[in-house]
Amino acid sequence: MSSLIIKEYAATAVGSNGESMVQLAEPAAIKQAAVTFNNQSAAFTHSWIQVQADAAFRVAFGTNPVSGDLTGEFVLPANTVFTFRVQPGHKLFVNT
Repeated sequence: MSSLIIKEYAATAVGSNGESMVQLAEPAAIKQAAVTFNNQSAAFTHSWIQVQADAAFRVAFGTNPVSGDLTGEFVLPANTVFTFRVQPGHKLFVNT
């Protein structure tokens, strides 16, 4: 069964224009988890995540996301890292 790797990161600095910057190149994530497709993740504790799956996938975010929330979401390709800003306490649901 396909799975999605989730790595959580915290904002690290403020840029020259006052924008938040994230640890995109930091090799060690604050927290890492794997979620099999057709399942929900645990609640996030940080504001940024990176995800990568071994098959094409769609994700939905929220307090209790389910498969019905995937309607209209983009299909993201396998083996590619995607970065999302998330709300701590929210979760993601992943499926094909």
